[in-house]
This record gives sequence, structure tokens and C-alpha cells, in this order.
Amino acid sequence: MEPIETEFLVNSREYLENNNFRLAIIESVIALEIALTRYIRVYFEYIKKYSKKKIEKFLNANFGLSTRLYIIPTLTLSDKDYSRIDLNLVLKE
Repeated sequence: MEPIETEFLVNSREYLENNNFRLAIIESVIALEIALTRYIRVYFEYIKKYSKKKIEKFLNANFGLSTRLYIIPTLTLSDKDYSRIDLNLVLKE
């Protein structure tokens, strides 16, 4: 069984091929949000050993896409690599 975000990516590609850019972007952003949420959930559960209840509480608090994008480098990169990232560019709209 494929992850749900794959379905959104496939839809996005179909919309793109049909020149429906608006729906292509919406579908791809939904896929990104699902993938980021899954990654954060797995990271906190298996690496940080947080309880599922604590993780759900954390993820359900006004935790939008920008925040999810912002937190990924913090969770995954070494201090050296992290220091080379301009986080203002990550949050730039």
C-alpha cells in the first residue's frame, strides 16, 4: 500500500499535464504537508522516544506548513550543516 501523499502527487502531476496549475499546486502542497507531518511524527516517536499522545498534542497546536518546513532542518542536520542554512529563506513567502 502506497502512502497517501503519493496519491496527491499523482493528482498533482495529472493537473499539471492538463495545465490546471492551481489544482496542481494545491495537491502538491497537501502531499508535502502530509509527508512532513509523517516525518516529524516518526522522528519524535522513534528518535526522541516521545509518547504518541505528546506528539499528537504537539502536531495539533497551530502547526502550519511553514512551521513544519522550519523545523525539519533543526531535526535532521548536524550543527555545522544547520548553521549554513538561511532560515529566513525557508520562511520567505
